[in-house]
Amino acid sequence: MVRPALNLISLRTWLTGVLVLPLFGQIRPVISSIEVVGNEHTRDYVLYREIHHPTGAPLDSALAKEDRDRLFNLGIFADVHWRVVPEDSGQARLQYLVVESWRFLPGGIPVYDEKTGWSFSGGLIVNNFRGRNEVLSIGGSLGGVRTFDITFSDPWILGDHVSVTAEFGKSIEDMQYLPFEKTVYYGRLSIGRYAGYTHKFFGKLEGVRARFAARVGTDRTLDWVGVTGQYQYDTRDVYKDPTRGWNGALSLTPVFLRDETPFLIQIASLSRYTTLIPGPKPLVMGNNVSLEWIAGTEDSLWVDYLGGSNTVRGFRVPTAEMYLTRSAQERFGLVLLWTSHEFRKVVIPHRVLGANSEWGLTAVAFFDLGYAANEWSGLAWNRPLLGAGFGVRIPFPILEVLRLDWGWGLDQGRIEGPTVHFAFQQKF
Repeated sequence: MVRPALNLISLRTWLTGVLVLPLFGQIRPVISSIEVVGNEHTRDYVLYREIHHPTGAPLDSALAKEDRDRLFNLGIFADVHWRVVPEDSGQARLQYLVVESWRFLPGGIPVYDEKTGWSFSGGLIVNNFRGRNEVLSIGGSLGGVRTFDITFSDPWILGDHVSVTAEFGKSIEDMQYLPFEKTVYYGRLSIGRYAGYTHKFFGKLEGVRARFAARVGTDRTLDWVGVTGQYQYDTRDVYKDPTRGWNGALSLTPVFLRDETPFLIQIASLSRYTTLIPGPKPLVMGNNVSLEWIAGTEDSLWVDYLGGSNTVRGFRVPTAEMYLTRSAQERFGLVLLWTSHEFRKVVIPHRVLGANSEWGLTAVAFFDLGYAANEWSGLAWNRPLLGAGFGVRIPFPILEVLRLDWGWGLDQGRIEGPTVHFAFQQKF
């Protein structure tokens, strides 16, 4: 589909192409129209609202690349490229060529989670539902975790980047590090709003009933309502595998319990991505620092841990025996602080294969460090956990990236590992 010329022309683009570059013997073609090629299912308006390059102005390759990144960040394309097609008039068409990713992830597959072990997950994920970049998923699982869940998400339901996500479900699992079987019934509604593409605001309301069947001790039931406010600062170029930019987020969640004192969950994260060696096989350095702080309660049900694929790698998820015997006290707490550093080297650049499947390979070396305590003052006295190792990243439709890491942990001079960590999406 061809996008008609815009009445409003980017003054910077026009001045650079028409007045400045000719002085240096460089002339860029004037873009007469813009079109997207390859979208068989995706509706045109979903694409064109992400394209900011003006028509009637000289080509701005930097702006065209930013448009390409925005289209790719929609998460519904296996690949996106742009090119310029000359016309007889001396002007040119700007084309964005898209390859749509898988829309359906049906059936049943074995799934491994470090906290719950193996499960068999089945159902249906519909990506780009109705061609509007919506996501609809209906499914469940049996095994280490038993779940049923229905989720609907629309990243731009109205206005300017106003998003909505609704989720309802039930899950049953044996808690890895506490002597309970946890059954949770939940409903969540989230609404988001962009201020440009850099500043993002989100709000979430959730209602939860959680039953804790004790393997040792007394059963418990908790009912609560959580209200979350989150701000995100995001300048990444590509979301699922960034090569430059910042990504910072801060969320505050007051939790209101029935018949108990409310408390506050605070989560913060800041990441920086820098390309050390550019090119088709770049070397990228990523650095992250994260904080989780639960204030206003000392209930052990809210204690979290260090270890596993999402905090300090090289350590397995701790067991209930470790928690109850306090043999690894430095791994548990209501205050967690950790930092992660990765060097990501592309070995096989991302490419699209048959049936719109994706392939590529990135090698990773990482180093993690973390502290845990029940209060801030304890962070200074508890021993840190250190983890290091290497891994690979493989692109995967809908789920973004398959992450496989091998890590070794260091605690009080003792080396743990190697430990294998398997997950989807980047750690940060």
